[in-house]
Amino acid sequence: KWRGTKYRNGGLNKSGIDCSGLVYLTFKRRFGIILPRTTEEMVIDAKEALILRRETHLDQLADKLREERVRKIIAPMIEGIFIENINPDDLQYVIDLGLVKREHSEIKISNPIYREVIPRELTTITQYNLGSAVQAAWYIAKDGSLDVSKLLKGFQEFFRENSESWVERFQYKEAGPQLLMQALVVLNM
Repeated sequence: KWRGTKYRNGGLNKSGIDCSGLVYLTFKRRFGIILPRTTEEMVIDAKEALILRRETHLDQLADKLREERVRKIIAPMIEGIFIENINPDDLQYVIDLGLVKREHSEIKISNPIYREVIPRELTTITQYNLGSAVQAAWYIAKDGSLDVSKLLKGFQEFFRENSESWVERFQYKEAGPQLLMQALVVLNM
């Protein structure tokens, strides 16, 4: 059926198709399976699968995040504040773990996966505990988009009523509000 069809980058029909398009259409039509179409979609799907599987190194990451010397470096980064008075040995330890890196004159979370995993890991238990307290997807508009004002208003109400009991549960207390917001959003994805 596709024999003689010309190659066209990004193409998805008989006037031109590329390799990933052919695979995409074959799986969709033959098996009813929707595969990621672009490299970007494949990376996003792979990253999400890796995070959700909680591979061994991610479990080890959770243990490391509980260490005080790691917390002193990671907490201010999550909070978006300047890291002050850090022990150079602690910084080198966190760099050696591969959690952060030096880039020019900045210290950054070392990679995109860790930038997503670390806050999620810090809120895992909170996400489970929030499950019974929060109605799923209440901040999603009818068209499927994020209703930011509804999300912020709902979070403000929830935070006013529950902040003391929730934030105290975080090892990273200063980042508690941000982590609680992330837990609330991830829980309802």
